[in-house]
Amino acid sequence: TDETILKDIERCLGNAFLQDGCVAGYAMFATEPEETYRQLDGKWEGAEEDAIVIHRVAVADEAAGTGLGGGILREAERFRRECGRHFLRIDTHRGNAVMRGFLEHLGYEARGNVTYAHIKTGDPVRVCYEKKIAE
Repeated sequence: TDETILKDIERCLGNAFLQDGCVAGYAMFATEPEETYRQLDGKWEGAEEDAIVIHRVAVADEAAGTGLGGGILREAERFRRECGRHFLRIDTHRGNAVMRGFLEHLGYEARGNVTYAHIKTGDPVRVCYEKKIAE
């Protein structure tokens, strides 16, 4: 929601991505652990304090297929490096085959599922992914 994005920006966590001078993408990168990820029904490889969490990746319809999504995740990798972390974590809807395939193509590995209790409509279960970057 707009309110959530405004909160991200107030906390200096929101990232807008431009194409041709217009906002065409958005993502939130957090250094703080995601509480819900502690309820993972699988196993993370890295420690939570060694991970950057990516949320709310969005690309405008008119920017789809331009490489912006990959650019957003490369920026997350740059941010991870700047913060001295070795892992990136992200989750997506179980039924989002496009995003799941995209993440796997970029080297993210599925680690299990979490359920967001605050989600009251639709499927609250998310598939969690993690990518280790060795340097």
